[in-house]
Amino acid sequence: GINAEYGILFYRVNMKAYLLCFQLLILFGLCFSKVVFHPAVSASIVYSGRVDLTSVPNFAKFDWSGIEISTTFSGSNVSAIFQGSENYYNVFVDGVQVSVLVTKSSETKYNIPVSSGGTHTLLITKRTEAFFGASLFGGLVGEDLILYPPSKPSASRKIEFIGDSITCGYGDEGKFPCSFSAPTENNYKAYGSLVAQHFGAELYLECWSGKGLVRNYGDKNITSVDPFPIYYPKTLATSDEAWDFSRFIPDAVVINLGTNDYSTAPQPPQSVYENGYFEFLSFIRSKYGNTVHFFLVCGPMIGNPCCEYVKDVVSKQGPYVHYIDMQGILNQSDLGCDYHPNVEGHQKMANVAIPVIQSAMNWN
Repeated sequence: GINAEYGILFYRVNMKAYLLCFQLLILFGLCFSKVVFHPAVSASIVYSGRVDLTSVPNFAKFDWSGIEISTTFSGSNVSAIFQGSENYYNVFVDGVQVSVLVTKSSETKYNIPVSSGGTHTLLITKRTEAFFGASLFGGLVGEDLILYPPSKPSASRKIEFIGDSITCGYGDEGKFPCSFSAPTENNYKAYGSLVAQHFGAELYLECWSGKGLVRNYGDKNITSVDPFPIYYPKTLATSDEAWDFSRFIPDAVVINLGTNDYSTAPQPPQSVYENGYFEFLSFIRSKYGNTVHFFLVCGPMIGNPCCEYVKDVVSKQGPYVHYIDMQGILNQSDLGCDYHPNVEGHQKMANVAIPVIQSAMNWN
């Protein structure tokens, strides 16, 4: 009997010791878990689009639509640090959208929902366009946060989209009839992004609502002092720093400019518009070389004479310049805010563009 009682007592003491040890291990782990900060200039954070990594130490600065920030990480939680103008971002974890992030003017830490531990991919895409102002991305922070270098090479196919509100995705998530607001703009669902996703191509995108090739929307003159080509050479549309074109040389450049030139009177004469196009194409060739393919789009919010002029430009440019006709492809169910294409309308646009690009580029 005594031996049994000693055995039970020994068992209970040992169990208490084991439990205390287990609790101490948990406490030790919690006490020694640490918050880890990875600045925006970390080699494990990958950007797509025109990004300035030098003017603000340890920050990434940008304003063009469609900027992408991506990485692979592990850790119990992760937050993104932003400051600057109010802009909207899609946040994807493991390929699934988990939130829409709205940045404020002061530096703010934004929690990113992560459902479980382990290793995850993170993608943040800029929904809104340059006229909302520049953003500063400070990096990622979290408990025991580990970022991993890119596990695969960058996309072998590279494509650039240039345009106005249509290319930006202006109002594409609005329900017609509606007026434009920042939450209704989602560049990730605009036709340029859809085309790039279809081909698995890296995308650079520059666009600004209301801008034309030679004349902006509503200008009282036949040409404007600040049409889109004035902004194109810049790293950020809202600053004067010149972009280093050697950082990204696309295989294909898709341009959709002309809707604003011809939406209101007075319209630029054919010679003024076409010469503006020739000059713009010449400038881009001077940066990318003579073998880059151009795809000049007309429509879906404009028709003739603009489209006749675009076709004439294509006819005078040789075998590396192609025409994509998007006139009349939308109906009312394809409209978002201010008569711009909605998500379904952009998918129709992508469906028209994809076979033309595929044939010319031999992208199967």
